Amino acid sequence: MQFPDQCVRGLLNVSYVTKLGLPAAHAFEFDEPPMARQDGCVEQSINWYDDEGAVAVALIQTKSNGELQFKAGVAVFPRSALDQLKSHHAVGERIQYERAEKPDNKYHGNILLKRDTPGPERKMIQSFLAMSSKVRLRE
Repeated sequence: MQFPDQCVRGLLNVSYVTKLGLPAAHAFEFDEPPMARQDGCVEQSINWYDDEGAVAVALIQTKSNGELQFKAGVAVFPRSALDQLKSHHAVGERIQYERAEKPDNKYHGNILLKRDTPGPERKMIQSFLAMSSKVRLRE
């Protein structure tokens, strides 16, 4: 399967953006999926940037109560950052990505990380993704 050159990650609120205009590392935390995955991974939800619609869909996404999900905007980062992590000697075998379309989001995908990845390595991965990103604030 081919993947686009860029990814989009929603930013919940302004605490997810640093004073320097970078996404904070905690914007890239991995979540336990509602149902345990058979592959032993935790997920980080993204949109694949097939076109500008990937950003538009993220910016209109709402919570179950109708409130906007990503109040601050989005972080856009290159797929090459994920590929660099995948080729890293220490964490490469722990990280992968997938396209996981949803009925209301054809762009949806996940970054996957082995559940047993130690905390320090998780933080390094989160920081690397944050440093590789550019923020697009909500207007």
